[in-house]
Parts: sequence; C-alpha cells; structure tokens
Amino acid sequence: MKRNLTLAEQLLFSTVMIQTSKGLGTGFFLEYTFGEIHVPVFCTNKHVLNDNPDELVSFRVHLDADRIEEMQTVTIDLEGHWLFHPSEDLAVCLAGPLIQGIGKKFEKGLFYRTIGEDTIAKADYLGELDALEEVTMVGYPLGLSDAVHGLPIFRKGYTASHPALDFNGTRRGLMDIAGLPGSSGSPVFIFNQNSYADRYGNIRVGEDRLKLIGVQVAIPIMNATGTIDVMETPTQQKFISRTNIPTDLAYYIKAEELLWFKTVIEKVL
Repeated sequence: MKRNLTLAEQLLFSTVMIQTSKGLGTGFFLEYTFGEIHVPVFCTNKHVLNDNPDELVSFRVHLDADRIEEMQTVTIDLEGHWLFHPSEDLAVCLAGPLIQGIGKKFEKGLFYRTIGEDTIAKADYLGELDALEEVTMVGYPLGLSDAVHGLPIFRKGYTASHPALDFNGTRRGLMDIAGLPGSSGSPVFIFNQNSYADRYGNIRVGEDRLKLIGVQVAIPIMNATGTIDVMETPTQQKFISRTNIPTDLAYYIKAEELLWFKTVIEKVL
C-alpha cells in the first residue's frame, strides 16, 4: 500500500498506544498553529499518566518508508513534562524534541499524521450539528491493535447527548460507544466521507467532513442498586465486582478544551 493515503487511512497514523507501569491508554498527535510556526503535541488523559506529569511512558511509532507494509515500528520511552489542564482530565506534551530525536537515532523520519487545530470543533460548529450524529473513535480498546503494523482500532457509534450542549452542566458529552480499558485518550470525530446530511436536510454530495469533537475519558456504571456512577475508563483489564454493570456508553471531554494548552505553549514560545 503506497502512501497516497485516504483521510481514513491518515487517521490510522494519528494515534499511539501509551503504556505505563500501571496500564495503557491512547494518545494522539495534535498540531497547534502560531502564524507560520506549527507545534506538534501528544494528547491524552491525565489518568492515563496516573495523574503524574512526569510519568515515564512507552509507545510504538512508525519510521518512514515508501510503503505502509515496509514501515518499521519502534518502541520509544518518553519521560517528558506533561502539561495538565486545570479542570479537565486532559494532558499534552510537546512532541517536537522526540520527533527530532528519533530522526537522529534511527536516521529515518517519524511517519505520523497530526490532527490540525482547525479540526477542533468549537461551539459555533457544534451548534450546527443535530442531536443524533454518527461518531468515529480511534484507539486501543482492551489494548487491541494490528500489532504487526502498529495500527489502532476504529469504532463507530452515535452521540447520545446533543453535541452542542454541556451534558449535565459539565464540559462533556455522552456517546453510544462502549468505553473499554485502553480507550482513554482516544480522539472522537464527526467523520463522513463523500457525502453527509446536515441538520437542515441538505445532502452534501461529494463532501468530506472531519471534526474533532472530543477525547474519550470515562464511562457511566450502573451498580446493583440501580444508581448510575461515573468511572474513569480503566487503563488496565482487571476483575470488577458483579455489582457494577457497564452501560455501553462513554463520556468525552469537549475538544475545544484542548485550546487552553495553546495559550500556555504560546507563552513558552
């Protein structure tokens, strides 16, 4: 397979499986733009990092090649300082130093695709969405991946709450996709290829649509008494009491919260 990738194929190279001493989760490449300067970062949840901004993490990345089948994957350790969002379960780390270090060490460039800042769905865009929209999540549920090629898993579902509204007054939305261990930190997109219908009934023939609406973070759990609790998506598989019943739903943090990090990085630059 040559590298003239479709939009869906590019998403395969936008994520990494993050592994720590206590479990695993998902991270993804995001790129902030400051005029002519482009700054790539890794994004994930704080709890994937065990709430430690200096957590040592490992992940597999692709070294550049002419064909996808020929791309070598290598495991990289990263002990960088992660920036933590002040109120949401989000963290980012500058990716530039690692990308440059990989090039020097392996004498090959890193092959990856960033999610552009312009892909982040802001409030005005969310206001033009319908209550029920199809969503796509990219990540590593249960640690599953195409391990031979180092590629993630696609999952599809639907918004379970209106994407324009803050669910229960929080900066979160609810979606009809089961939140499994390993999914924490997965990017969640409105993604349509070739055509889609807008909220006014217009069919946009021949148009693609890709917007990052959130980052998967937690799951609602029903206990034996019938009450609903919210639990961070686990980073490891373990036995859970039978009194906790998964709901096949998941929460995501609104992607617009990622723009908070841009103001911090701008001060550093």
